[in-house]
Amino acid sequence: MQLYCKNVWFMNDMFLGDAIQLCPDLLLLHYDFECFEEVSAVVAEVLHKYAGKYNGYVEVVSCDEAYVEIYVEPEDYTGNDIYGFLYSIAEEIRKDIFKHTECTASVGVGQNKLLAKLGAERVKPDACCVVKDWRHFFDGLSLRKIPDVGYKFLKKLEPHVWDLGDEAEKGLEGILGHGNARNIVKYCHGEDSRPVTPGPRKSIGAECNYGVRLNGPYGVDYMMMGLAKEVEKRMAAAGVRESKIT
Repeated sequence: MQLYCKNVWFMNDMFLGDAIQLCPDLLLLHYDFECFEEVSAVVAEVLHKYAGKYNGYVEVVSCDEAYVEIYVEPEDYTGNDIYGFLYSIAEEIRKDIFKHTECTASVGVGQNKLLAKLGAERVKPDACCVVKDWRHFFDGLSLRKIPDVGYKFLKKLEPHVWDLGDEAEKGLEGILGHGNARNIVKYCHGEDSRPVTPGPRKSIGAECNYGVRLNGPYGVDYMMMGLAKEVEKRMAAAGVRESKIT
């Protein structure tokens, strides 16, 4: 992210002290950590719902980033347009997130974590992107977008024109080292073997936002009892116990 203020460029990951030196009149807004945590938990619940529907996993990276791995069977969709079906799932997730949080979301769909992340970054802040062909998708892509290519490595690579053929890894080794060269060449070919690693769920919930008639014969107590039983069932399936109820 870049912000422009009084002829000064502010970059993402810039230290606050450096930013204030560039612009002493910089207006600072305090983080609402409790709100972030609450919304993040709701988003995670939405993602777990879709992961459970398609026998997948959720890896939460931060309060605003997560990976979802799903397994789609031929009987899950009609026709031959698997990419269209995946796009519809991504749109459902975005709509679900906005419905429950009023926050927009970008969703990237790809065969691995690299392609999914780059797809999401390309359509921020409010759209989805399905990466069908990494070659076409990478056309014109900045090398800075590739994992492990930071500012330091970028400076070393800028003076060179690279042919990502059979000798690419060997040529990069002399500049970046064997491990970094191997990883970067794989990323530049759309390859990423990093698995989606599910972590422990921080919350499990249930809701009912349709067909609710609290003035009928059942009332609030009946609805709350039903929600409690549903949460109990989901916790038992996940093999967890509660530490706090909200």
